[in-house]
Parts: sequence; C-alpha cells; structure tokens
Amino acid sequence: MPVIVDDIEQQDKETKELQKRYPYWAGLIPCTILLVADVFVCSALIDRQRAVWYFPTFTYCYGGVCLGWWLFLTVYRIVANGTSGFYDIYWFCNMALLLTGIGCFLRCPTLIGQSMCLLFFPHVTFWIDCGFYPCFHRGILNTYSYMFEKDCPVFEKITSLHHIWYFPGLLFVIWKQPLLSIWSYVLSILLFVLLIVNGYYLTPLQIKNKKGVMRYLNVCLAHEYPTFVRNVPPFKWTIGKPFFFHCLCITVTYVIPINFLTYAIILGIQKLTCL
Repeated sequence: MPVIVDDIEQQDKETKELQKRYPYWAGLIPCTILLVADVFVCSALIDRQRAVWYFPTFTYCYGGVCLGWWLFLTVYRIVANGTSGFYDIYWFCNMALLLTGIGCFLRCPTLIGQSMCLLFFPHVTFWIDCGFYPCFHRGILNTYSYMFEKDCPVFEKITSLHHIWYFPGLLFVIWKQPLLSIWSYVLSILLFVLLIVNGYYLTPLQIKNKKGVMRYLNVCLAHEYPTFVRNVPPFKWTIGKPFFFHCLCITVTYVIPINFLTYAIILGIQKLTCL
C-alpha cells in the first residue's frame, strides 16, 4: 500500500524516536487492560444471564480455533518478522479473535457481537479484494495488498485467512440466539477508538523487519487511511492534520454508521435463524 509520507528517511527517524520512547511491547499494557476490562464488563454486567448455545460443541470448538489461530498468527509473525511482527497483535481483527474465543467459552454474546460489528466491513473488503483478484489481477480496494505480493511469504498469507472463515463460522454460533444487546454496537465503537489511539501513539507507520526490509504496519489505520478513501471528502480534508481530526473523522464518518449498519444486519440474520 502506498505511503503518504514521502520522506522515508524522516519516517525512519520518527520510528526510531518512537521506539526509544516506547518499546514494541509497550502496547501490550493498554491492550491487556482493555481486554480484561472488556471481558469483565460483558461477563459481570451485560451478559449476567449466560447464553445457551444452540450448537454448543461447534461453538466451543470454534472458540478454541479462534484462540489457537491467534496464537499461531502471533508466533509466526514474530518468528518471521522479528519485533516488527509483534505489532500485528494490536490489530482489530487479532484482538477480536481473543474476544470471540473468550466469548464462546464464557457464553458472553456481547464479546462476540462487538467484534462482529467492528470487523464486518473490513472483512468484506478482504472478500472483495481476494474474490475479484482473478479478474483484475489486483486488489480493487487495495486494503490487503500484501496478499497479492509475490515477496510476501505464503505462511504470512495463510495467517490472514481468518478473514475468510471468521464470519461464516459465527453464523452457527449466533444461530437461534436472543438478539444481541445494543451494547455490542456501543462497545465496538469504544473498542475502535481505544485501539486506534494505542496504534497511533505506540506503533510506527512502518518499521524494518529482521531482514532489514521496510514493513508497512499502519496498525488499526491509526496513521493514515486506506488508499481508496484518501481522495474522498471528508477523509482527504484531515490528511496532514493532527491525530485528533484523523480519529474523529474515521470514527464519525465510518465507524459509527458502518458498525450500526452491521449491527442491524446481524439482528436481521438472528431473526431469520429463529423462524
């Protein structure tokens, strides 16, 4: 994906300065606190009446797959890319694997629901890019360009395949379940804001991997927008502005409406499964 910052040397300097202030593992502290707090709020306050899964064996197996995939992804990225791979832990989709797995075992639908609200559109863009690649020989939206790069290791692409199976599997998890609480939608927005703030202040835009090759990160879209919206108002108006405007713009114009649309779609699917 093209980088807005033209001066690579300046970007490298900024990355080194950020690493001096905050080591690569620093983001684990707020992310761990966020994870524990989220699980506590959902299990102790929102989902006090635990869900009774319609397909319990499948749901527990699916939860195990989510947690196992997170571990597989994390270990591989760190082994393959060194400390630069550690930053992948902080992405929305990888945090959602943890929340979903825990939600399946604790029978907390809100943990699962907020992850669904947050990830549906990003996963759709993955499906579009991969689905139309055979026709256009490129990603239409270019949101997952690394999937089509010949230099990208096959195993790194494999670790991203949860973007394909995540939602189809969840269909069976929420089958014939009571409608998700509105808190799934509310917490998905809060989760986005906290993770993008963590991404901006504690992760660089790009960093060299252990082979010395520059690796593009842009964790949680904290530093710049996807290429397909950079020339679209109001996104283009905030490029180059302080992070507050970047965060506000992406939250108000994308997260709040898209997550609500996703929430409405999920409720519609739940109603259909209960017929």
